[in-house]
Amino acid sequence: MKNKQYMNKYLLLLILFLGMQSGIAQVRLTQNPADRLLEQAVQKMQVADYEGANEIFRDILNKGYNIPAEMPYYFAETLYMIKQYFNSKNFLDKYFEINETNGDNYEKALELNNLLKAPLLSISNCKLCDTKGYLYEICGTCKGAKESTQTCNLCRGIGIISCTTCSGKGVITKVNALGIKEFYECTRCESKGRLTCTKCEGSKLIFTACMNCGGAGKVAGTSICTHEGADLDHDHEGHQH
Repeated sequence: MKNKQYMNKYLLLLILFLGMQSGIAQVRLTQNPADRLLEQAVQKMQVADYEGANEIFRDILNKGYNIPAEMPYYFAETLYMIKQYFNSKNFLDKYFEINETNGDNYEKALELNNLLKAPLLSISNCKLCDTKGYLYEICGTCKGAKESTQTCNLCRGIGIISCTTCSGKGVITKVNALGIKEFYECTRCESKGRLTCTKCEGSKLIFTACMNCGGAGKVAGTSICTHEGADLDHDHEGHQH
């Protein structure tokens, strides 16, 4: 009898133990993978490997994981350290939006927000970079000319078109009140039957704003601008992203 009671007690404990293990395994399976990656990113930040942290944060975003509440702050700090100030400000704003004043890193976020003011002001006052702080480069499509050239599609590169008034005949035919046809010289084309192309004005080419740079002659590159120098030929040192 005692052996039977002992076995029943043993089986009950075994069932409870297996249930606990199953629950733990289920928690592990449902845990947000971004939490583990966030820990890895913070560890890299602690040893000043901000490039490595940046890659992990972007991996979290690319995989569409649920973003931990504190991640926007850590990402903002990382971006600040690699001089991507515009992106840093965006993620810092997202941190305040998510956590308001309740975040674990709220005080640090306020300090970072103050640190961002100076570099963001430098970006807004600089003519060498775009609004995100990336150094402008000469447009590879138009080579800085701001325009693109193509054959006129109206005259097909000939420079002349048929006169639409006389249909290219040089004369205009009219029927008088007696039903008799009368012929008049076309004054528009001076009876030539053709006109200088009204679109390209005889140049045979059409000049339009470069579609790649929007007529600016320059595009944002991949280097962070140092806001030094007066033109695009100035030697800049910048971080590559």
